Amino acid sequence: MPHTMNETPQPPAISEEPGRQFGMALVAGLIVVLVLGGGMYWWSRSSHGAVPGAPVSLPMGPDEQAYSSQIQFTDVQLSRASNMLEQEITYVDGAISNNGPRAVGEIEVSLEFHDLSQNVVFREARRLYGKGSTPLAPGEKREFQFAFEAVPPAWDQHAPMFKITGLRLQ
Repeated sequence: MPHTMNETPQPPAISEEPGRQFGMALVAGLIVVLVLGGGMYWWSRSSHGAVPGAPVSLPMGPDEQAYSSQIQFTDVQLSRASNMLEQEITYVDGAISNNGPRAVGEIEVSLEFHDLSQNVVFREARRLYGKGSTPLAPGEKREFQFAFEAVPPAWDQHAPMFKITGLRLQ
């Protein structure tokens, strides 16, 4: 039968349903968002020199208490940045020095952030030099960086106080 001018050509049939294509695209998009979100979360939680998730259980007996005066935190600088999730990250950069005669295998510190009245508004324990890390040798100075997500707005914007809460001497 010849083709007449009044007939409109029909588009070829689509083998998949439009709803199914949308569902597949939605699932793929969600996977990408979850992977990117997880990566940003991991990036914002990581800190150079700290051992994430380390338990707070280093010894702090009389020997460790006496030796803690040989350890100094210097060159402390603060900075803030927003990550892609619009979270404010506070970075504490500095250096740690071992001025004593023994190597420090691990050190645990509590960082305390204060308000204008010098009340503690945020406290968090962090560990430097975990198992398998190179100990901080006598006379050695090393840089560190900590990242914090949850420092409250009441914070006075000054450097936190460092309190040594555990040492593993070698």
